Amino acid sequence: MASQNGIFYGRVDSAITSGFGDDESATAVQNPTSKSQGSSSSNTAQSQAIPSHERPIINTAATAAAAASSSSSSSASPYERQALRAAVEEDENFFWCTSDCGSGQIHDSGSAQPIVVCIKCSHRSCFRHGVNWHEDLSCEEYDRLQEDPDFRGHLELENERWSKAQAAQAAQEEADRDLARRQKNQERQRELERERQERQRALREKASAQKAADERRQIAARRKIEEAKSIATLRATTKPCGGCGWAIEKNSGCSHMTCSKCGHEFCWDCGADHRAIMRGDNSLHKETCRFHPRNRGSG
Repeated sequence: MASQNGIFYGRVDSAITSGFGDDESATAVQNPTSKSQGSSSSNTAQSQAIPSHERPIINTAATAAAAASSSSSSSASPYERQALRAAVEEDENFFWCTSDCGSGQIHDSGSAQPIVVCIKCSHRSCFRHGVNWHEDLSCEEYDRLQEDPDFRGHLELENERWSKAQAAQAAQEEADRDLARRQKNQERQRELERERQERQRALREKASAQKAADERRQIAARRKIEEAKSIATLRATTKPCGGCGWAIEKNSGCSHMTCSKCGHEFCWDCGADHRAIMRGDNSLHKETCRFHPRNRGSG
C-alpha cells in the first residue's frame, strides 16, 4: 500500500467504504464531494475535471481503511478528496449509489447484470443507466420507454393480463357462487312447495276421512231411525205367529189368521188357538178379546 498527499492506494476485492462516522468494516466508499451522483458517466466527467498529469496513477480502488482515513481526515484538502474520487472512478465498474446515502461500490458484473444493490442502504440502482432501478422494465425496455412514453414492458403487460385473468376468475367464481346460491334457493323453494302440497294433501285426506266418518254416522243414525220406525210399524201392523213366531200382517178380512209359514191358526185379536176354539167354544178367547162370550154384546 502506498501513500501520496495523504491518499492511500491499494488492492481490494469488492468495494471501498467511507469513514464519515461509519463502521470501518463496511464495504462502501463515501462520495467525498457530494452525497449522490446520477450515473457512471457523471463519475467520469468529474474525474476529467482533474488534469490527467495531476491524477494519481492507480490500478485499483483505495482500500476501505485508507479511504476512511483519507476522506475523514480534517487535513484532507478539497483537491485530495477530489483526487480520491477520481481514483475510485478509474475502475469502470465503480458505481455511486443513486440514493442519497453517498456510498459507492465496485459492481464487478457491470452491465451484464445491471442491478446494483447498495451494500450500505440496500437501494437498487441501474448500472447501465445510472438511475434508480426501473422496476418491471429491462434495460432494453427502459431505452424504448425513453423513446416512446407510451411504451409498455412485457412485465407490465403480463401483470395486466394476470390482473385481467384474476378478475375474470374472480368474476367467474362469484358467478358460480351466485348460481349455486340461486340453485340452492330454488331447491329450497321446491322443497317448501313439496312440504306445502304434502300438508294440503294430508289435510284433504283428513277432511275426506272425517266426511266419510260423518256420513257413516249419519247413515247409521238414519238406519237406526228407520229400523226403529220399521219395528214400530211392524209391531203396529203385524203380530207374531203363535206357532213359529213369524210376523204376520193382517191386510183385511176377519180375525181368523192362518200362518203361511207353519199353518198355525189363531185369533188376530187375542192370539187364541183357532182349532182349540173350534173344538171347544169362544170362552177360549182371552177375556179381553171381543170374541169372548162376556164381550159378545160388544162384538
